[in-house]
Amino acid sequence: MAEHLLIPKRLARALPGLKRAAWWLEAAFIRGVIGLLRALSPERATALAMGVTRVLGPLLPMWDKVARNLAIAFPALPAGERARLRRRIFAHLGAAIAELAQSERIWAERERRLEFCADPSIRGLQEGGRPMVLVTAHVGAWQLSNLVGAHFGLPITSLYASESNPLIAAQVLQLRERLKVRWIPSTGGIRSLIMELRAGHSVGLACDTRLDQGEAVPYFGHAAMTNTVPARLALKQDCELVPVRVERLGGARYRVTMGAPVRPRDAGAAQAAQALDMSAQLNALFESWIRETPGEWMCLARRFPKELDKAARG
Repeated sequence: MAEHLLIPKRLARALPGLKRAAWWLEAAFIRGVIGLLRALSPERATALAMGVTRVLGPLLPMWDKVARNLAIAFPALPAGERARLRRRIFAHLGAAIAELAQSERIWAERERRLEFCADPSIRGLQEGGRPMVLVTAHVGAWQLSNLVGAHFGLPITSLYASESNPLIAAQVLQLRERLKVRWIPSTGGIRSLIMELRAGHSVGLACDTRLDQGEAVPYFGHAAMTNTVPARLALKQDCELVPVRVERLGGARYRVTMGAPVRPRDAGAAQAAQALDMSAQLNALFESWIRETPGEWMCLARRFPKELDKAARG
C-alpha cells in the first residue's frame, strides 16, 4: 500500500500534524470500506469497489506515478489509450481491495470460484518434495496466489511490508491472515526466509516492484533495479523457483496457476550469473502477464530509473 493515500508523501513529511490527521482519516475510511465490502457478495463487493476507486483515482497521490510507469512501459501506445489504461488500473485497485476483504468467502466457495492448475514438472508438489520459493507479480488477483498453500496442502510463509499507517497496519494484517498462510515482515530479510525454508515451509514473495538495493535487470526494454533475492534464495537452498499467477475470469471467479519452475539456462555458470539469468526470466514472464492484461497492473509506485521517470513527466 502507498505510504499515504490522501496526501502527497512530501507534504506529509513536512507537516507531521497533517500526517497524523490523514492517518486517522485513512484508517476510518478503510475500516468502513472493508466492513461494507465484507457484508456484500463477492460480485457486488468487486463492482462497488471498482466503481469507487475508478472515481477516486485522479485524487490519489499515485495517479501521476501510474501515468509515468505506463508511458515508460508502453511508449508506442497513444496517449488516449494510456489514459484509458490508467483508469482501468485504478478500477482494478478496487478489485484488489474487494478480493482481500472477500478472500475468506472466496475460499469457502472455492468449488465455483477457484480453478487451480500446476505444471506437472514441479517437484515440490510431489510426495516428499522440497519447499519452494513461490513468486508472483502485482498483476491480476495476485493476493489470492497465497491460496495455493491451502489447496495443495503446502505450509507457506509469505513476506509482507507493513503499512506505514500504524492505525491500519493491524487490520490489514488481519485480512491477509485469512489467506491461509503465515506472514512475516519483510524487515527480517533473507535470513528469515532461509529459516522458513529450512523448517520445511515454502516462502512466497511478490517481487516485481523496484528494489533500490537490487540489481539492474531488463524490464520493458530498460535496465530496472530488480529484486534478485528469490533467485539467489532458490539457488542457495536448492529449491525450485515457481511463478504463481492469478487471473480474473469475471464474476468473482479466478484461475490460479503454478507455472513451470524457473531454472538457470547455464547450470555451469557462477551462482551470481545464474541468479541474474533467473531474475531476467522472471521479469520477462511478469512483463508478458502485464502485456496480456495491462489494465490490471498495480504499478502504483515508481518502477523505473529516476532519469526515465523524470523524462516521462513531460
